[in-house]
Amino acid sequence: MSGRFNCVRNVPDGDCEMTAPELEPWLGHCHFVRDLSGDTDTEDGFGADTATVTETLTGVAAVWVDGRDAYETVLRAHLTAIGGDLSPLRLLWAEDVMPATEWMVRHAREKQALDLARNVYAQHPVELGLLASDATTTAEPVAWLDIKEIPGIEPLDGQFGVYPRKTVPDGLLEPLFGEVEPTAAEISFYDGLENVPPLKTYAVIDAGKLTGGASAIETCGMPWRCMFKGKAAVELGDVAPYLIELDRGANFTRILFTHDPNANAQATTRHLWHREPAIYIRSRADIDDLWKHFRRFTRIQDEMGKWYYLRFWEPEHLTKRLENVDFARKFLSFDGNGVLVCPTTKATYLIRKTETDMSGFSGPVTIDINVIENDLRRNWFERVAGNIVASFPEHALDLPKVRALTEISVNRMQSYGFISENHLTILASWEVFYGERYESKDPDGLLETICRSGAPAIRKFNAFRKRMESLSPDVMEAE
Repeated sequence: MSGRFNCVRNVPDGDCEMTAPELEPWLGHCHFVRDLSGDTDTEDGFGADTATVTETLTGVAAVWVDGRDAYETVLRAHLTAIGGDLSPLRLLWAEDVMPATEWMVRHAREKQALDLARNVYAQHPVELGLLASDATTTAEPVAWLDIKEIPGIEPLDGQFGVYPRKTVPDGLLEPLFGEVEPTAAEISFYDGLENVPPLKTYAVIDAGKLTGGASAIETCGMPWRCMFKGKAAVELGDVAPYLIELDRGANFTRILFTHDPNANAQATTRHLWHREPAIYIRSRADIDDLWKHFRRFTRIQDEMGKWYYLRFWEPEHLTKRLENVDFARKFLSFDGNGVLVCPTTKATYLIRKTETDMSGFSGPVTIDINVIENDLRRNWFERVAGNIVASFPEHALDLPKVRALTEISVNRMQSYGFISENHLTILASWEVFYGERYESKDPDGLLETICRSGAPAIRKFNAFRKRMESLSPDVMEAE
């Protein structure tokens, strides 16, 4: 329940009767966005066709309210109602929100906030402090994050006839299970060297890459937590991400780092390396604290407040996301040192903060969703192009050229309404062999007519393929 109540008199059952919550100054650190583009509506009621330029700002706000929920409500209403320089200002989120009396105890150095609190009352419910641009208050040193490849990492093989079998490749023993002396910041944070917990190793693993799904996690013999909760954990358990505290000697640990070319690729009880199933974390935090931290990243918001699922447990995907400094700072705040190991079939990366930072973070996790979508699209083009090259080994196709033609074909064919990945791959294959805009080579123009028709995608593709099969290769290969 928001707000605080006063007990004004006893009632017969021994409880106390509550008055309305009392109004008082509340303070909080606020994050705003300001529209700098100056866009105005045109006569037809639509915004002018100009780009929107925004600036993010931070500052302290005092609000005359009765609780946490009312704080943001009153502040948002105030920003909407006022004009002038603050009219394009919009509240993104507020943190450290509490009554001024409590706030000043925790933030005693911020003396100016007390003046803000003194200036709010019923007829003047909001007072904003000086606002600073996030760009100037959070400038990051270039060397804040260190991402480097660990060279020469090869997965374990089947190790037949070997005893005792290794559970981790030699080159990953130190990054994943090596002892690391506590830093001065950690010793201070834990209030003494004797209180610093040991460094542990965790994996966030995708159960969808295991043939046994959730049951393979549940029987791994190590502590684990599902990253989903409630209904999602029940319905999506076999494809959900799981946090596991790894034991170096466990059989499941060995399987994570093994790839046996002679075994069936789907035999995930024997090997998993080739499926890039997990990211690995070094931390002194216990499994429950780590679980709470990473659960905040299973869903993220874009700048418009829309929610998306984020598959941060995929190594290659995560390394891309960490290029965003704001996201990286929040993601790596699980620990003072923030050490990750991200193995992919192409390379293995060691990621860590260059300086110990025990501050953590609060507030929502946001990211530019367009960046994610563009990355996923680029990865998809590369995968489709690779499949085309692999499907026609006798032609020794040039991968970069195939990649370029694939993108050209998919962009065009999607504009015609083709949506199936399988259909788009076949259409791109014809682009590779018959050249750009090959549908225009049809002497009767039927291919282009089919593309522009309003038929359902599946019927359109079947008609297109039937027409392609009826045309002579000589016609389609002609310049």
